[in-house]
Amino acid sequence: MKITFFKNESDFYWRISYAWENAEIPGLSPKKQKALERFRKYGWVFSIPVVVFFVLFIRQIFLVNPWLTAVILIFQLPLHELCHALFCWISGRKVERICFFPYRSKCGPSEQMVAAYVKPAFGVWNQYQALLLFLFPILILTIFPLFLSIFISPIRFHLIFLALLNLSGSRNDMADALGMFLLPKNILSFPAFALLQKDDTKPLTVHQLSITPKLENVKHRQFTYFQGKLTEEDCAVETPSTLQLRKEFIQQFGLKE
Repeated sequence: MKITFFKNESDFYWRISYAWENAEIPGLSPKKQKALERFRKYGWVFSIPVVVFFVLFIRQIFLVNPWLTAVILIFQLPLHELCHALFCWISGRKVERICFFPYRSKCGPSEQMVAAYVKPAFGVWNQYQALLLFLFPILILTIFPLFLSIFISPIRFHLIFLALLNLSGSRNDMADALGMFLLPKNILSFPAFALLQKDDTKPLTVHQLSITPKLENVKHRQFTYFQGKLTEEDCAVETPSTLQLRKEFIQQFGLKE
């Protein structure tokens, strides 16, 4: 796993495109899509409790123990991202990197500007695993500190402050989790998209095409998902969709055919 600062996806990949077989992209009904867009639009309201709590209890939070307050403010974001990475590791997935402060990042299903994000290696999640991936920092850094605050009175206000601060920073995660929840049941979540398998008695194949770092040629990887197992094929097979993508790569980057 690598940790990077002030880098965007284009610093790692000039372009990545996907094609698939025996699957389709699941969609939301207009009503559900509207509800999701409304949640994203008004997600900033989760910042209000942090400000109100800090103003009301500034003495207990800052004046009594300024060093602990500073630690919470500095390390909340790294801890939040490490919680995402921790769930990946617990569920047996690898983490490619953690990016902090990408300069023009629009990452993940939310397509929202983010301060940091975890990039898992290529893998597949079922719907419930994807939900837990999005919500794991809330369980660890919001719900758990609130529970501890009941019993640990010396730092009670700091635990509540951490919980609310993390909740405020989790609004994109909550929007992504809501979007995943609203999708049809039995969807499969990949790092950049979700798919609904058409026939679960046949393998689902995903093709990943990317340009090499030196812009020399197109790299083609093929993954097969069948009976709950994802495997990478040793030799990728061209399909009409991948040939079309390859043609687009050649035209975009001026490669030799």
